[in-house]
Amino acid sequence: MSPKNTHAHPSPESLDELKKSEATFRAMFETSAVGIGIMGLDHKIKDVNPSICRMFGLTREEFIGMEPAVATYPEDYVKSSAQFQELLDGKREFVRDERRYVRKNGEVFWAHVTMSVVRDETGAPLYMIGMVIDIDEQKRVMGELQTSEARFRAMFENAGIGIALVGMDRRPLEVNDSLVRISGRTEAELLETTGIFISHPDDVEIDKAELMKLVSGELNSYQVERRYIRKDDTPYWVRQTISAVRDQDGKVMYLVVLVEDIDQQKKDQEKLRESQARFKAMFDNTSVGIALTGLDRTILQVNEAAARITGYPLDELKELNPVDLALPEDQHVADEALKEMILGKRDSMTVERRYMRKNGDIFWGRVTYSLVRGLDRHPM
Repeated sequence: MSPKNTHAHPSPESLDELKKSEATFRAMFETSAVGIGIMGLDHKIKDVNPSICRMFGLTREEFIGMEPAVATYPEDYVKSSAQFQELLDGKREFVRDERRYVRKNGEVFWAHVTMSVVRDETGAPLYMIGMVIDIDEQKRVMGELQTSEARFRAMFENAGIGIALVGMDRRPLEVNDSLVRISGRTEAELLETTGIFISHPDDVEIDKAELMKLVSGELNSYQVERRYIRKDDTPYWVRQTISAVRDQDGKVMYLVVLVEDIDQQKKDQEKLRESQARFKAMFDNTSVGIALTGLDRTILQVNEAAARITGYPLDELKELNPVDLALPEDQHVADEALKEMILGKRDSMTVERRYMRKNGDIFWGRVTYSLVRGLDRHPM
């Protein structure tokens, strides 16, 4: 009696299915945008698809029989070799990693790699399949973003002016230390409030029109001066430069607000206006004649009292050289003292001389000269 055949031959239907499966796999292998390589247990490449050939700049023939070490960046090969062994030993089902490779032209690029092992029915490894995606451009962009973020973070944290990232609900998302100092509030207090809540009541909607234009895209940025209220209820002035950060569709995600403390500047300006108002009141209303002249002695400004004293109308007096009003023999009385004053040897001088009114009358006048100097101490 002949022994029973324990190995059944595959049916024609099964063979057809295998052929279809093989054709499907081959089509996927050849047309995939992902680089695919098949590596034997001897660590040599058995087959590769067109995508991986384009990625490395190698032909299929050049790949066949090559070991991955040839195209792997040296510093990354030790790690990848250890991962391969863990796959073969069954310690991992697959490996996902990012590593560097070297193209045929010597160019180094980053790739995302997934490695897996194909095993037989008994679990013994047959070969490895590697899928490689070129992520070099992604890595470059990410590196640039990280560098940009580091620069922005350094600027944000160390800037001498206040900076806030503000949501469209006007609630701060992030604030720097300078803004904390300017506002007189803690970081936590600023993050828990809104710009409206701490604004001076008269300035809440001061930039409403500009903000609408910024959101609509009519403006890229704008600047505004406004008052806020500190924690102790004292108002303070700031100058804000406001710009928008938009998504890919142009929609505003949040605002970047640069805040300059101009409170002292505003107070100084107010003091200057008050000083100017006082000087103008004195200049216009005093009974003493006053004239502001250039170093060439041309009259820049003169008051009504000087016009009354000399008998000249203001418009005529402004066209005259004050020296020409003095009698000829008195015109050069103060020349030497004037030179000393310009040279910084004295701050002022007083001289008495005779003048002639428009009607010909002669009168004695006592004149005090003072020199106006700039911050550099030079005559203005």
